[in-house]
Amino acid sequence: MASHFKIVGIFLPHKTLQVKSGIHGDAALTFKFPEVNNPFLRSAFFGLCSGSLSGLATTIFLSLLDQATTYRTQHLEVIWLLPLAGLAVGWIYDRFGTGAQGGNNLIIDQILVPKNRLPWLMAPLILFSTLITH
Repeated sequence: MASHFKIVGIFLPHKTLQVKSGIHGDAALTFKFPEVNNPFLRSAFFGLCSGSLSGLATTIFLSLLDQATTYRTQHLEVIWLLPLAGLAVGWIYDRFGTGAQGGNNLIIDQILVPKNRLPWLMAPLILFSTLITH
């Protein structure tokens, strides 16, 4: 007879990871995180996480861009749909992109003079508009 386990909860009080599992939550695994006071190790860890996520996002973007370019070069007739794509992008920005109408210039402005947070729809809108007009 196979035993079935499910994770009941993960608790993080005071830098301790406790995972309870089992049918009734009766099995537990506790792990105490080491205290890291070394600024170099802390910076290296966050740099590794940041670099990994940035690299993953860049890889996905470039792969999609390569697929869009391949499709466009194999189907030259889609060039005639670019005006419709421009209208669609303009309508999407007008309808859903409140605060994101600045496009890439908004990102550059926020880097130079940070005032507010960037809208969360900014990245998907730029990705979508780049892919359909490329």
